Amino acid sequence: IGKHHNGPEDVYFFETKLPGNSRSTVEMANNCEVFIKEDDSKPFFLYFATSDPHRGGGFAEELPYKPDRFGNRPNRGSYPEVDEVFYTLDEVNVPAFLPDTPTCRAELAQYYQSIARIDQGLGRLIKILKQAGKYESTLIVCTSDHGMAFSGGKTTVYEGGLRVPFVVRNPYTKQRGHKNNGLVSFVDITPSLLDFAGGFDRKNSSTTLFTTKLGRGRTAKNVPYTFQGRSFLPILESTTPVGWDSIFASHTFHEIQMYYPMRVVRDREYKLIWNIAYPLPYPFASDLWRAPSWQAQFRLGPSAPYGTKTVGEYIQRPEFEFFHIAEDPNESNNLADDPKFADLLAKYQTRLKEYQKTTKDPWIMKWDYE
Repeated sequence: IGKHHNGPEDVYFFETKLPGNSRSTVEMANNCEVFIKEDDSKPFFLYFATSDPHRGGGFAEELPYKPDRFGNRPNRGSYPEVDEVFYTLDEVNVPAFLPDTPTCRAELAQYYQSIARIDQGLGRLIKILKQAGKYESTLIVCTSDHGMAFSGGKTTVYEGGLRVPFVVRNPYTKQRGHKNNGLVSFVDITPSLLDFAGGFDRKNSSTTLFTTKLGRGRTAKNVPYTFQGRSFLPILESTTPVGWDSIFASHTFHEIQMYYPMRVVRDREYKLIWNIAYPLPYPFASDLWRAPSWQAQFRLGPSAPYGTKTVGEYIQRPEFEFFHIAEDPNESNNLADDPKFADLLAKYQTRLKEYQKTTKDPWIMKWDYE
């Protein structure tokens, strides 16, 4: 239900698609009630995809600084059964990668309101699960598809783009309510869901399950399917799990006209970003380019501050960005050109190249091509 956001439909499909305004989160939850309460012994998977807190709905021309609405209704309006929460500019926290300006704060206030709406929709969904007697047998994973819809977040591989909310409730674990600092990646989600359903081989990171229905006349292959990720279920009760100390990341394009491949290796000490298309100016997703929080700084010129960078530095990036992330979590000091870190940089470049080889990344050829 909600924002499907992939296609074509005959390839990426669900057995059941429920109706519902993807901004009206409580209404979405209510529309799931019949599906959840069905007297069906077969396990279910529900993808509850809100459009909040994406940008959208135009600009709030009636408000100071004319921020994006982030789906919020004009004139303090509300969606059905939602108790809208409104924020002042002083009540928001400005992340280090954003400029602390009135325009940015005005947008964050709208963003916060949109997030508060998600909270209420999820709360209603949990209530329905409890009423159906399925709450204590259902795994809940609450996350976001990318970083904040601000320049420096969404479409980037900076911390604002990689670090997203990730809340998991396994009904069968005893230790609850704690923070787990294991470095988990999106490639770990599907293995974990399969693991919960009893269809994942942890030792070989594979499944013998196969899809019986494939689009476009494709034939399913009944052979083990191997994943790049692994199940995080075994570490849910831990706070500092062993062996979950590094991740790899990639971003190739958001919209097809903003092709800008980037590759990342990050552990608890250092983080390497390879901007493969570094001679090009960094391309913007259309919603981020229009964002008042970006435009207000862009109009001031290349030397205008934008978080820990300048506008010019954000647009024109070096080939390598290397950060001592343990001491520089805001990624403000690029060590890539510092001779003292040359050997360490080479070590992380080798790690990145090996992972590209493992995952058959076509851009591995760039190391030799230039």
